[in-house]
Amino acid sequence: MKKRRYFRRNALIAAPSFSMGVALFTIVVVVLGFRALLPEPFLRATAPLLAVGTALSGFFADLRAQFADTSLLRRERDDLMREKDSLARENLAFVAKIEDLTQFLGKEPAPPLGIIAGILTRPPESPYDTLVIAAGATSGVSPGMRVLAPGGTPLGFVETAFTSIARVTLYSAPGQSLSAWVGRERVAMTLKGKGGGAFTALVPKDAGVVLGDLVYVAGGGALPVGRVREVGTDLSSPIATLSITPLVNLFSLTWVTLVP
Repeated sequence: MKKRRYFRRNALIAAPSFSMGVALFTIVVVVLGFRALLPEPFLRATAPLLAVGTALSGFFADLRAQFADTSLLRRERDDLMREKDSLARENLAFVAKIEDLTQFLGKEPAPPLGIIAGILTRPPESPYDTLVIAAGATSGVSPGMRVLAPGGTPLGFVETAFTSIARVTLYSAPGQSLSAWVGRERVAMTLKGKGGGAFTALVPKDAGVVLGDLVYVAGGGALPVGRVREVGTDLSSPIATLSITPLVNLFSLTWVTLVP
């Protein structure tokens, strides 16, 4: 009696994955051989595929760049929003300071209506601390009228009025005086003309006046006329001497306003 022989099939060979691997390996070998033996036809044949690959690579690169740009724009937007909030807070702080100063100093009065006159001569053409203006008695100018710079800053007064011109003496002329106050504490003082466009004043040494403090003319509003340039003190005296320079540049002044 013959024995039947049974052959066990190799599961590895029968597996679909093994067959696929063999197929892929064969394709790779064929492609590499084709490329090695016929490089030029190979390049012509694969050129469309390479072009598609290059295009896809560029597309994905652009896509990544767009995402990166979007993230950058989002960060810049957030930075601008934070900067806007910071500026808004600073603006509110400035508004509060302006309100405090307005309450402390009083509202600045509007420039009064008066006679507008051009300046004919100023130092050094005319003597220091004097002006000659192109308006006289025929324009309504009379001695004693106050002379204001643009913005309402007091400059001096009309000393002599002729027919069509007038001579103005500045408050900075020697011998002239003006009630004023200085600094945050509004220290009252008498502003005296020193000549050459400068002023001098005496204040208590402990008044707290420092360099750069503004000097205002005493009155209903805040009218700055000068700035403290020097604070002179003496150990043996309780008084400090202030040297004050005017805020108005006489050499660039072209017109003034005259009011009663």
